[in-house]
Amino acid sequence: MEDKIIKLRESLDKINFFERKDILKFPDFYEFVDCKYIDDKNFQMFLGGHDDLVAARFYWNGCYERKTLGLWSIFCKNINQGFIIDIGAHTGSYTLTSMSTNKSNLTLSFEPHFINFSRMNLNLRKNNFTTRNVFMVCVGNTKKIVPFSINGNFDFMTSGGSVGERNTSVSITQNLPQISLDEFVNKEDYQKIALIKIDVEGYELNAFLGMTEILNAAKPTIFFEALPDANKNEISKLLNSFGYVYYDIDDKNNTVKLNTTLENGSDYFNHNKIAIHKDSVHKQLIEIT
Repeated sequence: MEDKIIKLRESLDKINFFERKDILKFPDFYEFVDCKYIDDKNFQMFLGGHDDLVAARFYWNGCYERKTLGLWSIFCKNINQGFIIDIGAHTGSYTLTSMSTNKSNLTLSFEPHFINFSRMNLNLRKNNFTTRNVFMVCVGNTKKIVPFSINGNFDFMTSGGSVGERNTSVSITQNLPQISLDEFVNKEDYQKIALIKIDVEGYELNAFLGMTEILNAAKPTIFFEALPDANKNEISKLLNSFGYVYYDIDDKNNTVKLNTTLENGSDYFNHNKIAIHKDSVHKQLIEIT
């Protein structure tokens, strides 16, 4: 059966854009799969049937968020002995990319969903990376205990989780510790923080509010998700006050362009944004990619 699945994949184009409903129609595949993030660079993630849609996209589509992850890798490569922060690390695609790209940097990863956290640890160990700098906590505006809700379908990691209670019959809520980045990182290390990724299912504003001292001191480049129902105006007002400009990423058409305002994404392929400080060297770097 496994050989038939491999032959099926080989019959497809190297790069595809199958959506979730299409990917779920493919046969279950249980294996560590190669995940190419830029040129000929790759790492491996475990795919248990269809349980991790990130790994499944890498396998069946030949890519995952290809423009976003490619830019992330380029920025990681151009940072030397800095701190890289992955908030909402899921099963580890961005963490693995940063660790694979440039081993001189320190990557700190935060993932509160216990199943995702466990799979990320497995993926890190498979690629011979340390698990000492991954933390099963929420990241928000202050240090406290918060309700964290997940979907009760434990066979599917990509169903995600979010801070707050969900009033559905299939949701499970547990209390988890939350940290703020300003409190978590030592002040003497603020200047080392060069790159941040935030993917927290609509909780982005709270994460931003907990790192204002870092934004002021280090002016890191920030990759984040801008969903249709996100707090666009509040996030924009906050980042504008620190001198950030915005870039829209189109992962399907493999493009990135400057936008004078922060706009929420309309679909899966264009919800990723980059906020770069107007004086950052990354501004020049992105303009030549």
